[in-house]
Amino acid sequence: MRFISILQRALSKFLGTDVRYLAAGSFWLSLNKVTNIIVALLISVAYARYISKDTYGTYRYIVSFIGMFGIFAVPGMGTTIIRSIARGYAGTFKYAAATMFLFSWGISFSCVAAAIYFHLQGVFALSVGFFLAAFLVPFSEGLGAWRSYYTGTKQFQKGMIFSSATQLLYGVVMLGGIAGITLYQFSNIAALGLLVGIYLTAHAVPNIILTRRVWNRIPSSLPKDPQAPRYGIHLSVSEIPSIVATYVDSLLLFSLLGAESLAVFSFAFAPVEQLKSIIGTAGTVSMPKIAEKTATPQARAALRSSLPKKLFRASLFTAGAVGAYVLAAPLLFDILFPQYTQAVPFTQVLALSLISLPLSMFGTTLKAEGNLKKIYIFSIGAPLVQILAMFILIPVFGIWGAVWARVGGRLFNHALLTYLYL
Repeated sequence: MRFISILQRALSKFLGTDVRYLAAGSFWLSLNKVTNIIVALLISVAYARYISKDTYGTYRYIVSFIGMFGIFAVPGMGTTIIRSIARGYAGTFKYAAATMFLFSWGISFSCVAAAIYFHLQGVFALSVGFFLAAFLVPFSEGLGAWRSYYTGTKQFQKGMIFSSATQLLYGVVMLGGIAGITLYQFSNIAALGLLVGIYLTAHAVPNIILTRRVWNRIPSSLPKDPQAPRYGIHLSVSEIPSIVATYVDSLLLFSLLGAESLAVFSFAFAPVEQLKSIIGTAGTVSMPKIAEKTATPQARAALRSSLPKKLFRASLFTAGAVGAYVLAAPLLFDILFPQYTQAVPFTQVLALSLISLPLSMFGTTLKAEGNLKKIYIFSIGAPLVQILAMFILIPVFGIWGAVWARVGGRLFNHALLTYLYL
């Protein structure tokens, strides 16, 4: 314990921040991330070994479609909840949660439109998958506000327990579904419908229970942030290009190269995103504290002078983690995903874009400050560059085009955030 205490003090001095606070919050969030990674790893191994590339690629297409049209669920309201609660407006939760759920039905309408389109095209597997998704998606995508509540109130332990339980439930049910598909040799349509149904239902049921739990614990008399509606909508609109940039490469790869190419890219991309989620845990933990430190002009000025040095130093640790993954990737894929070893070069290059990930904290700080002008600039500018690169590079270079567009877009985003903040 003494060694840990000495190490924490040394890191606090080097990084110029409260490592004990980050460690306390990051421990629970990181534990949640580790749970997610273990579940995702087990499911990915099962996908690779027992689900055909065609079925898996088609499944990823539907999930990516749902993710892109998740813009209807006003995702900026999650940040608004954290920001408002940290500033003493816990009553904002009910307004924001209700708004997210009601607007999420727009995803359902999009799924119905896609189902009709693919039915007319004779692609019945996709038609069935989208029709099924239309009924479940508001509950899986529109009722996730409870996570923001526990982050905003700094109840990291409780939030971790619920998040981990949700992920474990999803993992157990999905593994059971894959076992059923294998044992009973489901057709492609039946397998796809089962995968989509399990994915959405296993997230929807916990969301319903936990959102109701938080809702009932918040008295209606608690103060509401008067800026929350406007800020949440503005933040959600500003995130549209970023959300599109996150999923459009999957839609393009499926449309231009087919389901198998999307399956390969998904296996290259997934481990990098898991690594990103662990590295980015400190950002989630810091959001409530940053919101407190940006409440006054004097506090913002003090943070602006100290934050850049901390983040540039943190990038040294990130570089070490990325280097370790790049070296280990060939062995990991040989052992875990031998059917997808062609994804190794793609995943190694994708990982390099994480070296500058700590600089994304500048975006967290700008959101906490509520600087809508700068939020719009970085939320729209960098994703538009990435989207343009995807439309240019993917038709010419295929999977490599998607990889280079991802890497270039992320590096440009970090550079833009640094410029805007400094």
